[in-house]
Amino acid sequence: MRTIRARAHRLVVFPATAGARCRETFRARCRQRRRAGVVPVLALLLLAMWSGLCAAAAGSRTDAALPSHRPGFRCVDALLRRIVDDVHPRTPQRLYLGPVEASESGAFLRVYWPQQRAILLIDWPETCTDADLRIDDAALGWYRTKARIDLDTDVVPTPDDIHGSSYLVDKPWVDRVIAQCLAGETRVIRPSGKR
Repeated sequence: MRTIRARAHRLVVFPATAGARCRETFRARCRQRRRAGVVPVLALLLLAMWSGLCAAAAGSRTDAALPSHRPGFRCVDALLRRIVDDVHPRTPQRLYLGPVEASESGAFLRVYWPQQRAILLIDWPETCTDADLRIDDAALGWYRTKARIDLDTDVVPTPDDIHGSSYLVDKPWVDRVIAQCLAGETRVIRPSGKR
């Protein structure tokens, strides 16, 4: 008489005279093969799920979309460092960079600065040379006053409350911009300590 067993898509035929030791050895080998095949497959499945979740959390954004991976970021970084040094020469500041956007007058970047309660509007440079890395006081003055939205004084509750103002913005717009910046890239700038 023969005993027929199916294991892991294999049909195995044991002779009736085969001892228990033979069957146990066979079963142990099958268990080892299953474990060896299952663990890598499970690891790959978990890795695929994790990477899919990360891509969904990042909004399917590639590194090329991050401001720090774009040409000209060196100049933007120098400007942000100079602005932080001007305002907070001693304490590290956390800045949240939104996506680089295009407009009729060129590309720009919105930067949320929670410690200053402000949104900075940074022009994205077309080129970045060593001369562009030196930020003069006139450019710095522009970012102190004009290219900055003070979240305590320049925000009104609704678009109707703007009344044709050139500097007021509405709260829903501010909330959208802050959400975009928080979902973007974070920079911690440690000031030079010089004033």
